[in-house]
Amino acid sequence: MKTNSKAVFRGIHTFENKSTVANIDILAGKDQNGKTRYLKGGFAISEHTKGVDDAIKAKGDSDSILVEVDIKNLYGIANGDYVNYRGLLDKITVAKKSD
Repeated sequence: MKTNSKAVFRGIHTFENKSTVANIDILAGKDQNGKTRYLKGGFAISEHTKGVDDAIKAKGDSDSILVEVDIKNLYGIANGDYVNYRGLLDKITVAKKSD
């Protein structure tokens, strides 16, 4: 199953074992009080993931940028009151700025 959504790209992280994840907050809609909710997580990057270099370049020194992502096998891992989301990042596209 593949999930397609707008998201906030915060950067990438490479672990000691050489696996790399993209730190992404998926926009998940609004709660009953109108507050925007996010699915926060680290999504695995493979040699088949498209658009990572463009996203890193577009982010530059910014804390984050708006993107659109395709994620395969999205799932959450409960950690107390918090859920950390995982999956395989299939594609990341920098969102076009509106005028």
